[in-house]
Amino acid sequence: MKMIRQFTFLLFILIIFSCNTGGGGNNAASVDGTVPEPEVSVRFTGVKPYYVEGRLDKEVTYVRGVRNGMTKTYYSSGGLKQVIIYDQGLRNDTAMWFYEDGNLYRTTPYVRDTIHGIQVQYYRSGRLKAHMSYNMGLRYPDLREYYDNGKMKVYNREIIIKTRDEYTERGVYKIFAELDNKSEVVVFYRGEFDNGLFNPDKLEKLTTSGGTGYLELSKSSAGNPGYADIIAEYTTDFGNLNYIYKRVSIPYRDVN
Repeated sequence: MKMIRQFTFLLFILIIFSCNTGGGGNNAASVDGTVPEPEVSVRFTGVKPYYVEGRLDKEVTYVRGVRNGMTKTYYSSGGLKQVIIYDQGLRNDTAMWFYEDGNLYRTTPYVRDTIHGIQVQYYRSGRLKAHMSYNMGLRYPDLREYYDNGKMKVYNREIIIKTRDEYTERGVYKIFAELDNKSEVVVFYRGEFDNGLFNPDKLEKLTTSGGTGYLELSKSSAGNPGYADIIAEYTTDFGNLNYIYKRVSIPYRDVN
């Protein structure tokens, strides 16, 4: 009887605990399915400050426990670092980043948590530093970068192709790609731009080592259209990703 009473008591405690925590905890989903921020009740609406080692780190605007409105983050010095607008937990509108001295560094447009539009970068002087275009998170290869004096930075990068023909001996045709400046900070892909956009999901990433991309084509019933498209992704002197494209002729149509 004593064991039965103990079991009944434990079962009663578990039932009470589950009733108190179910549906009302900090991790409960809101009506639209968005998970609220940690340590914020689903009923909380307002601006909540967060502190790190006693200093203000960020201020987040919530509506019923979900980010909705302006979120600000700050440098350790107290200066404004960034401002991001949220709509039902998703980044929306133009986000802004600032230098520690308060001057604008970058603006990035968002649509439902995805970059869409023209991202712009600035020097501390306020002069234009760079701009690039996005379409629902995918980049156009239209990067423009500028020196602080306003002069546009010109890149004459080119993809250099070397081949090794082993078709007669092994039914293999090898393609090697590298940048003309021998840069090792580069990734090569097989494929072309998707409606003018760099879309990695529709590209084949090549094995790249020491700045050289490698593509081996072997006899295949799939064949090829007589060429292979190559895209190079590299980082510019300004720290931005840039893309260049080259089409390589293939002398054999039955390799892929």
